[in-house]
Amino acid sequence: MPHAPAPQGTTRLPAPAGPARPSRLAGPLLAACALTMGLMAGLFFAFDVSVMPGLARSDDRTYVEAMQNFNAVIDWSGLFGLIFVGALLTTGAAVFYEYRQGRRTVGRWLIVATVCSLLVLMLTMGVNIPLNNQLADGSEYQFAGGLWVTWSLSRAPAQRFERPSV
Repeated sequence: MPHAPAPQGTTRLPAPAGPARPSRLAGPLLAACALTMGLMAGLFFAFDVSVMPGLARSDDRTYVEAMQNFNAVIDWSGLFGLIFVGALLTTGAAVFYEYRQGRRTVGRWLIVATVCSLLVLMLTMGVNIPLNNQLADGSEYQFAGGLWVTWSLSRAPAQRFERPSV
């Protein structure tokens, strides 16, 4: 249907552009973010509410041996490394992609998620891994003192906030 001509002395403005629409890459990229972050949040949550309280009921020797075994398995797990690093990488890629597509609101939430993921990474690399290394070297009493648990608990809330809510 043809548009009516603009009244004399006025200029027809173009229709306002709607919000940018996601492309075919947006869905899989956001799904990868949600999956990797959800898996990491689930791992931290499971440790916080079941593994660590369960181990706290054990004697120090059992506690330390179990944690050494957990750490040995995680240290050599390629899948864990892929998911751990993938959570940060997919979210960072999604930030870049969504901003390039003009989806600023989604991009802002993904920036928050990326910052939370960076905090989790820094806590893990700066606190938990050095404590795990002390435990592996036999410094078990320092480990069993609760410092690891305290810092581990601080990672879980950050990880829960980083899931993209799109």
